[in-house]
Amino acid sequence: MLLTQYGFTSKFRMLHSTGRVESFSVLDERHEEVQSGSCSNCCSQEFKDVYFVMLKAETLPLQIKIELSQTGIQGTYDPAKIGITINDNGVFYADLALDGMCANQPGLQCHDTMTIANNLYYGVFEFANQGTSQATDLPQDLFFNASVGMLAFTTSDGANWKLLR
Repeated sequence: MLLTQYGFTSKFRMLHSTGRVESFSVLDERHEEVQSGSCSNCCSQEFKDVYFVMLKAETLPLQIKIELSQTGIQGTYDPAKIGITINDNGVFYADLALDGMCANQPGLQCHDTMTIANNLYYGVFEFANQGTSQATDLPQDLFFNASVGMLAFTTSDGANWKLLR
C-alpha cells in the first residue's frame, strides 16, 4: 500500500452531506527511517520506517494525517501498520497483515466492493474510530482504499464526507 496519490502537488475534493464541497491539499509529506541498538555485537539492530502525509482542507479547520509504519529487529519485520487521524480526534489504525488482514482486528472490516458517491471501489477497508475523544463532531467511521486513498468518513453528529472523482 503506497500513498503516492498524495504527492505535494495533489489536490482532491470531498462532498459534505450538506452539499458543501471542500478541497484538500498536502500540507506535509515525510519519510523517516530510525535505527537504534547498533552497538557492535551487544544487541540487535532495531529499526522503524515511517511515511506520513498531512492533508489540510482549504477553508475549514480540518486536517487528516495518514501514516504507514513498520518496525523490526535485524531482518525480522513486524507487520506494517496504517494509522489515520482526523483533527486529532478520529483515530483509525490496523495492522497490514498479508493474510487475514480483516480477521480479528478490532475496528476493521473489509468489503470486496462498495459504491461511494456513485463510484464503485474494490477492496475497501472500513475503520471504526478507536479514539476516546468526546467531541460532538467526532469522526466515527472511515472508508479507505489502497489505490485511491481515503474515500469517505462519517461523524458522530450524523454528517458524512465523500470523495468526489
